[in-house]
Amino acid sequence: MKVSILIVAFTFIFLSGLSQTVQIKQYSFSQDTIFITFDLLDTLENSYRFEFYSSIDQFKSPLKEIYGDFSQVQAGKDHHIKWAIASELKEFSGNVAIQIKGYEIPTPLQFITLPKKVKRGTSTQLSWTGGKLSNGYILKWKKNGIIINSSDIINSRNINYEIPKKLKPGNYSIELNSTVQGLPNTEASILVRRKIGLGWQVSPLGLTLIGGLIILAQPEPVPLLPKPPQPSK
Repeated sequence: MKVSILIVAFTFIFLSGLSQTVQIKQYSFSQDTIFITFDLLDTLENSYRFEFYSSIDQFKSPLKEIYGDFSQVQAGKDHHIKWAIASELKEFSGNVAIQIKGYEIPTPLQFITLPKKVKRGTSTQLSWTGGKLSNGYILKWKKNGIIINSSDIINSRNINYEIPKKLKPGNYSIELNSTVQGLPNTEASILVRRKIGLGWQVSPLGLTLIGGLIILAQPEPVPLLPKPPQPSK
């Protein structure tokens, strides 16, 4: 068994469509094993899994003799990986380039900001955690299990959402799910009310009929009678 490594080069590919950074802090080769220490920078606090490939087979198949932090990695410093290259390759001598591919791990969706009551035709803030940011999502309004309204959104985890004007007042369930089958979704209950409540409204012409209540119009003003003529002297 003979393994000799001259140069190790690293490239990173993230398949989430987002911006993450991996920084190699150090690597070493000892007793037929490559040790790697790296930092994962990600402001969105996602979880990732990593696959490792080598230039020996033109990056075709993931490496098997990998140990350490690769199956579920969150943003942070000093993650460690070791590659038992002697067990993987048996015999090798030359330069090696290592390619690391990162895949975002979908996490369960959960609403954070979701008012219990909303008025149709108004805007409200919706926020949630989880999901896979690189995929599109659908926000569905359901009543008695039937989809009443749906709209495509980006899983930004925080949106200013306009409540559909065509929704009838009543109780609904609002569901957020991915366009990719098999990814997690979340659902919550919400009450939709009229934008303008039933009651008294005053128009320039007087009071009107609102919500089935009989409102009498204001009577027209009575004209003043002319003054009687003064008696002649």
